[in-house]
Amino acid sequence: MLTIYGMSCVSTAKFSSGTEAFKRKHYFIAVDMLKSEIEKTRIKSESFEKTFLIAESFKLMNMPDSAVVWYKKALEIADDEHAFINLAHEYKKTENHQLAFETLENSKRVLGNSQLIQREISICRQALELIGKNDQQIVTEKLSFNTGFSEFASEINSDKIFLSSDRNNDHKTRYGWTGNFFMTYIFQIFQREIL
Repeated sequence: MLTIYGMSCVSTAKFSSGTEAFKRKHYFIAVDMLKSEIEKTRIKSESFEKTFLIAESFKLMNMPDSAVVWYKKALEIADDEHAFINLAHEYKKTENHQLAFETLENSKRVLGNSQLIQREISICRQALELIGKNDQQIVTEKLSFNTGFSEFASEINSDKIFLSSDRNNDHKTRYGWTGNFFMTYIFQIFQREIL
């Protein structure tokens, strides 16, 4: 007797809360659920937790600009070392090291000087010094076929590049953890000299 099991990326799971969706790594779904739960929450600690989880969801979906907005909202509710540090990390992802440094300095004033905060401040200070010393401007440009979506398994064939991607496509269904469309194969024509 032969038994074959298959797995799919489609989930029909229903979640009882945004926190549950977050714990099960369905960040895109968690964000919407948590936003609606925040409106009904009257307890400050619960409001902070839900706001922080929204920020974490955006961080894990690699959406640093949105994560910054929600970490700031979380810090308006309560002062929290992890929220300060994660906000600084998201600023660094957007290459705003000065705001990361200022955020960490503020956290030191509000929460005291922990080893973790001091370490992060030192890293930011070093980055700012290196940026200040750089007398050459290095400019990188995305090639026309690069996007912010998950793309992998590229194959070059004469003047075309084939890859798997979850960028906008014909699929109507989206993944619950990122909100991106289901994977599809795409190709892009390019001029060989740009590679």
